[in-house]
Amino acid sequence: MEIPRELANPAGRERYSSEFAYHNDTTFVSYKSHPNRCVLMLSSQHHDGVVHNERADRKPEIILEYNRTKGGVDCVDQQVAEFTCVRPAKRWPLKV
Repeated sequence: MEIPRELANPAGRERYSSEFAYHNDTTFVSYKSHPNRCVLMLSSQHHDGVVHNERADRKPEIILEYNRTKGGVDCVDQQVAEFTCVRPAKRWPLKV
């Protein structure tokens, strides 16, 4: 699946706006969080474009759900970074 140019390009869009695209059982959202940047997310769990308008930043439900459940990913990333398999050496052939 290719990302449509309209969703990847933030130019000409209002800040805190969301645009959705659907394909089979997946939902793709483009959320403009900053003046020159978009947050792109793909979800197979969410099938509708729910946006929380009562919030000042009008975030989509897909992004809010990710932010609520990302703690496990952060813990795994932290543990993987702590245990590395690279050998300490000053000469590069020894590292290989």
